[in-house]
Amino acid sequence: MSKITTMQTVLQLVRGIRDPWQKLLQRGYRQLTTKLIATIVLAVICGGLIGSPSAIAAEFAIAPDADLVNGAAVFEATCAGCHVNGGNILRRGKNLKARALARNQADSLEAISAIVMNGQGIMSAYGDRLSADEIRDVASYVLDRANSDWK
Repeated sequence: MSKITTMQTVLQLVRGIRDPWQKLLQRGYRQLTTKLIATIVLAVICGGLIGSPSAIAAEFAIAPDADLVNGAAVFEATCAGCHVNGGNILRRGKNLKARALARNQADSLEAISAIVMNGQGIMSAYGDRLSADEIRDVASYVLDRANSDWK
């Protein structure tokens, strides 16, 4: 068998394999597109019923007597090393953004204060290093920044 004949045979085999797969992929693509559109429509409808992340963030209440300037200073000195701009350099999902706070049930002054005091997971406890006022102020600062999406 010559090289040309061998190449033609290989090409025919490749075409024979490719064509059924191509049809399958096209059909799958159409089904995937339909499901994707349905999911997006459902998400938009549910988003309107449930509320957007900014609507959820508006519910975060800070302590009425909190000193946000002091909270910012405590945050910069104690927290910003890991939580720059509300993020988390060690664990992406454990950031201080409104959506993550709500998902992790850390969306209240009490919850954040408890985490600051006692630590959680790999986060250190600061109850022995910060006063009660500093903990209240930094927790209020975190909620205030989450309300504004850390901008």
